[in-house]
Amino acid sequence: MSSWFHEYGWGAVAPGLFTGAYPQDAADVAALRAAGVATVVNLCRDEEYRPGARAAVTAAYAGAGVVEHRMASRDYGGLTPELLERGAATVGAALDAGQAVYVHC
Repeated sequence: MSSWFHEYGWGAVAPGLFTGAYPQDAADVAALRAAGVATVVNLCRDEEYRPGARAAVTAAYAGAGVVEHRMASRDYGGLTPELLERGAATVGAALDAGQAVYVHC
């Protein structure tokens, strides 16, 4: 597990719903998958990742069978009503399908 993921943490906030830091590497993705996460809602912009981390996480998701939904937004106020509705619908659909979901920004 990356020091970033360990330091800033993640955890369950409701049955099947997790939130926390953005994953940085394959070990972080493996930890999510071990918890049953099959769907990720990613609110980060690409420039927030350290060099190479975005590609590593994308490859790890693909290898682990995790579906990622990108909804890039600006921190501290960049969540529009449309983005919130889209995110809530994505989370709801995944939970209704019996998939655990991880939401991060």
